[in-house]
Amino acid sequence: VDQNDIIGSDIYNFQYSLQLDVRVAQTRNPKVGPINPADGAGDRLLCKGYSPFLVKHLAKGMRCMTGKSVQRISIPHLKPRSAKSKRRRPQISVRCRDGAQYTCDYVICCVPLGVLQKNHPDSAIHFEPALPAQKLSAIKSLGSGAHGKIVLRFRPDQIFWPKDTPQLVPLDQRYHILNLNAYGKKGVLCAHVWPPYAEEMGEDDEKAVEDLLEVLKGMFWNNTKDNNNTTTNAETKKDAKGDGAFPEPVDYVVARWNSDPFALGSYSYLKKGAVWQEIEDLYAPYPSKDPQVFFAGEATSLEGIQCVTGAHKSGERAARGVMAAMVNKRRGAAK
Repeated sequence: VDQNDIIGSDIYNFQYSLQLDVRVAQTRNPKVGPINPADGAGDRLLCKGYSPFLVKHLAKGMRCMTGKSVQRISIPHLKPRSAKSKRRRPQISVRCRDGAQYTCDYVICCVPLGVLQKNHPDSAIHFEPALPAQKLSAIKSLGSGAHGKIVLRFRPDQIFWPKDTPQLVPLDQRYHILNLNAYGKKGVLCAHVWPPYAEEMGEDDEKAVEDLLEVLKGMFWNNTKDNNNTTTNAETKKDAKGDGAFPEPVDYVVARWNSDPFALGSYSYLKKGAVWQEIEDLYAPYPSKDPQVFFAGEATSLEGIQCVTGAHKSGERAARGVMAAMVNKRRGAAK
């Protein structure tokens, strides 16, 4: 998937991505007053995963069930059969936590690495029989990193930072701030929170936002030195609100992928002592002969680890593996 095609498409901008609703913002913070939608308050921002705009788009025409938490995948042992045997191969059983059970010929397992590592009881998946030792070792050897995001939306007429500077880098090492206003998202800042600080954010959204606002105040609001990139403190106050008060965000979103039981991390990485071969072991189909279970996700990608591109390509690879297995199955039946 070409990133520019996604970002520039109607799918990204209008149909599937998250909208930070003006009415919700005013309910949360009534002091902001009325907002003119023409100022950009109704634009949309992707900050709750790729399912709303990418997964649903790719799944068009398919039966796609969401809200199902898989608890167990049972893979029947294949007994030796004679060449003349026409007995159907046993199907895989997929059991969900709500009691639902499904049978199928093939499974593509594309859950995050933290879920495969069984780091949370609400999302852990158990395989029957257990996966081979080589694959279990690969799952254990790879790491799942934490990367948080704090998205702030301000009134467009209260922007107090350089409007056209793409990145704002504070001395505080917890944050790397992307100025989305420079990319057309009026009044929006997105702060990346890197590890290990992302693991220390806690679960209090208001506290996380308050800490970030203090950093922004120190960068721009309390700065009286003028240069080519910033305005003086007095000018900023006048342009932003006029009464000297620091602008409050009209809305915010705090993302903590590492505490989400169905994510348990933001990306995979090679821990100390791990080798690239373990990524190959992770994505290897199971069983190796006549496979029925295939693995996908960014953690299984050599060329795109940690990236959406890697996840997408690994899904294509798994789909090709299923199609090849189906062809081999038909050829075997024909013999």
